[in-house]
Amino acid sequence: MAVQGVISGYVYRVVHDPTYAPIAGARVYFPEMNVPGLEATSQSDGRFAFWDSTYGGGTRMIRAEANGEAEEAVVYKTTTPPWSNLAISYPNVGYVNIIFPADTTTIKPAPVMELRVLVSNGEEAGHGDDAGGIILANTPLVFGVRTSEAAVDIDVPRVEVTGPQPESPGVRYATTSDKVDYLTEEYVPVIAGSYTVRATALPVFGGAPVTVSKTFLVINDSGLLNRENIPGAAPEVITDLSYPQDGATSLTVTIYPQITFTEPVVNVINGVWLMEEASGADVPVVITAVSMNGEVFEDLSEMPAMTPVTSITIRPLYGLKYGAGYVLTLNEMITDIDVDAGGQPARNSLTPYEVRFTTYSPGQVGELNDGYRGMGIVTLGRRAYIPDQGPGFSWLHVLDISDPSRPVEVNRENIPGRASDISGMLESPLTGGQILAVSAHYYIAAVPEWPSLVYFLGAEGDEVTPIGATILTSDMREGIVTRVRMHRDKAYAAVSTKGIYVIDIGSAVDEWRGIESQYGRNEALMRLIRPQGGAYRSSIINTLPMSNVMISGLAVDDYMYGGMSQALVLATGNGTTPLIVANPLYTGSSAILYAEPEVETEYG
Repeated sequence: MAVQGVISGYVYRVVHDPTYAPIAGARVYFPEMNVPGLEATSQSDGRFAFWDSTYGGGTRMIRAEANGEAEEAVVYKTTTPPWSNLAISYPNVGYVNIIFPADTTTIKPAPVMELRVLVSNGEEAGHGDDAGGIILANTPLVFGVRTSEAAVDIDVPRVEVTGPQPESPGVRYATTSDKVDYLTEEYVPVIAGSYTVRATALPVFGGAPVTVSKTFLVINDSGLLNRENIPGAAPEVITDLSYPQDGATSLTVTIYPQITFTEPVVNVINGVWLMEEASGADVPVVITAVSMNGEVFEDLSEMPAMTPVTSITIRPLYGLKYGAGYVLTLNEMITDIDVDAGGQPARNSLTPYEVRFTTYSPGQVGELNDGYRGMGIVTLGRRAYIPDQGPGFSWLHVLDISDPSRPVEVNRENIPGRASDISGMLESPLTGGQILAVSAHYYIAAVPEWPSLVYFLGAEGDEVTPIGATILTSDMREGIVTRVRMHRDKAYAAVSTKGIYVIDIGSAVDEWRGIESQYGRNEALMRLIRPQGGAYRSSIINTLPMSNVMISGLAVDDYMYGGMSQALVLATGNGTTPLIVANPLYTGSSAILYAEPEVETEYG
């Protein structure tokens, strides 16, 4: 006599990642079985259920049809919420979420964002002038964001400046500005160099973040102190206002040397050389200068040689070499602008100036040699997390890297299985704190029936605590997990010869909490080693099938696709399939957007 089973789940349509809407009236059935009664119609909330006397566990392909469209997904056995009540009456419960792609005719376009770099004017910040692409050092700036959305529909939580002087100035709503909707606190760059400012907007009612950026150049300016000619005196370089100092070491290869003169000088373009010390080769540069009245010349070579300037910034056209010595020379061809009593030129030559400096040489800063084999590394703040690969269980090592030259192990946490990879987020949208995901398997020939899994941990200071888990395959013959990545509220796990599993992290956390609170942590861990009744499977919401590809690299990020910004998965495969691009919102073969050559997308 067949054991009574039941198949249940939901049918959804993507509204925008990561928001879904239920589909009512969808026909759900097994495409490979033509058995009367083995089908259901989804309700108003998208849920469906039907009895299946043939279902005894494992996986099975199911199909949903709605409005002339069809999508397929994989059924898994489970005993966990929200299907735990069914498991009381039926020994075999299969669950599945069937996801239809977004309707491109109703997609709300991603918000249009404009990022502005403005000169701060104190109380009237937000009304200032655009700073332009070249900005004098010590100029107070504010960054403004204008969006196409109403302020109540979008939030701009973070603006980040990278470059010689990184900072994240606070953001507020610009209630009085007619130029921008959001405004940062004042930011004053004092170091010359190239800067990039990035702003990220989050749609309040769901949708992918939208990021815009701008790059600007900060150059040296001496202010007003040297804009007057000094009659009869030879011009000199003001060393305390110039950079780098003679003999400086370990400088960045993107350095922009800065020179400030005691008075206005001319013919600078013919009197400045930057040379690599070892080879004697000239380094091609662009000289940006500030004139007597504060005007900025982006490329001094485009101006007449006799154009007076008070300070210069020297920009190498290419990055300098690591660990190399350089010589910056300014010679007597540079002169001041003195005239005699008759108004004729009586120029004095610059006192020759030479600076030698050395760039940073990459090398080992510190080490920790404890004899284990690290399977990846994640750094979050001043802590590094490294899983090793034990024979049956692994350790997650927590290192204090406050002093990178002397890393210190401060804690370790047991990981069920042999770790294969690690991913981390500094601020999870689910927990608000740091979160780690470690993939692990039991690749032991003597016990092939042990599972592959993803283990989620919360990280705070030196402490790491298990908070969630997902079992991907029940034994190594079904596939072995090789890579894991997290993006917003989802995790993506690559399983050899199967494809990429999409995991809802919130569901994985809820399932762990339910089992841990009922049975205790030790039993919760044991159920990861010896799965019982479909435990830890309900968080798998999709599988991107790649049955003939061994995935070696995995990345997930937001891209514009189909008229909206959404997460896409990029994977590198074996030698026959070097790159795969997949949309995790789609199911079956339609999820594979690009694969060269083609990969098999049938479940095997």
